[in-house]
Amino acid sequence: MKPVQVMTLSVSASATAHADAAILRRASDSLRAAGFEVAHERALGRDAKVVQELAQRFAGELDAIVVLGGEGLSHTDTVPEALRELFEQEVPGFGERFRSALALQPDGDAHAMATRATAGILSACTIFLLPCSEAGLEFGIERLIVPFLNHSVATIRVD
Repeated sequence: MKPVQVMTLSVSASATAHADAAILRRASDSLRAAGFEVAHERALGRDAKVVQELAQRFAGELDAIVVLGGEGLSHTDTVPEALRELFEQEVPGFGERFRSALALQPDGDAHAMATRATAGILSACTIFLLPCSEAGLEFGIERLIVPFLNHSVATIRVD
């Protein structure tokens, strides 16, 4: 079986770009440490159309795309809508589980309610959207994506 190939993207406002780039590197490192191949890693500005274009371009080639950022409540956080336009299927349990894990942390309720983390399928590729934060890294990638991704790929991959 070929290795699971992933792309990681961070979607940042210019004010947080440096910190978000560090989270992006750590996210990619966590995925590599779990045995996944990170084929592409990109830091982007806050442009949901670019995220949408990259998802459309790479979904047929990769097994997963992990997008960090752009899922909050700001008027510039439009990545969930852009991705949902593309999803052939949503994976509602992913966002639900992420928010429930986040809510258990000190002061986590407000953060859990403010995130619109989600996941879905496009062209046999699972696309995940998480906050570009420590919580996104720890709960989203390490506790949810890493254990789920092999199952997801085995279920939807068309070889």
